Amino acid sequence: MSAADKIGEISSIEALSLETGLNKQEELRRETTNKTLHNVLIWALIFATCVISVIVLVRVYHLIICESFHWLSKEEVKVLDNIITGAITGFALNIIANKVTPNLN
Repeated sequence: MSAADKIGEISSIEALSLETGLNKQEELRRETTNKTLHNVLIWALIFATCVISVIVLVRVYHLIICESFHWLSKEEVKVLDNIITGAITGFALNIIANKVTPNLN
């Protein structure tokens, strides 16, 4: 084996190790991005759950308490009803869509 062959072999080994290192860095970057996106989505779901819970509590309060303690008008209560209905419908349709359609992953 000549010196040129040895140098070529060393260069190919270095190129392979450099490529492998870049692939690992790219994989690590993708994993970090996926984890960050996952955390953002989890916090968005928690926030949406809290908002919907407060809306439901206000609506239940307006159903239970006498009218002299109401602070929302009838139109505002209708808006709350629409929000609650939309949230429940969206949740139900999401569940149905996940059951009916095949897993596309």
